[in-house]
Amino acid sequence: MDTLKQLENIIDKQKILETAVTLWDKASRCFITQSPQADYVLGAGLTEQESKEAFITMVEGQYQEYLKGTHGVLNARKVGRPQAGRVTLNTRLAPDIKAFLAQLAKQQKRSQGEIIEALVDMVRTKKVRL
Repeated sequence: MDTLKQLENIIDKQKILETAVTLWDKASRCFITQSPQADYVLGAGLTEQESKEAFITMVEGQYQEYLKGTHGVLNARKVGRPQAGRVTLNTRLAPDIKAFLAQLAKQQKRSQGEIIEALVDMVRTKKVRL
């Protein structure tokens, strides 16, 4: 297997954990934590903390399956940052929403654009309902 092919199949557990987002899901009446880097892994809980802990546990378990070579649910096709090719988005937000977005980006060590992309991806794939 050539080096490029091997790199395509690398799972970055830390990147999955760093890109995780926790939101309240009205339909399920619980918090859901997911990462666009791991399509089929999620954590759910009655509190944000429970949801995050469940997500971390699931990622850890699935990562061990990945390392063993067994078929887990981690998706090796979504490694690292999304490709470039961006457009500028100018918008006016309520100050508290802007502050929350900045805080979430800082916590996740990501840009605010990456946080918006992750949230949009979760809604687009119907992982979170508005």
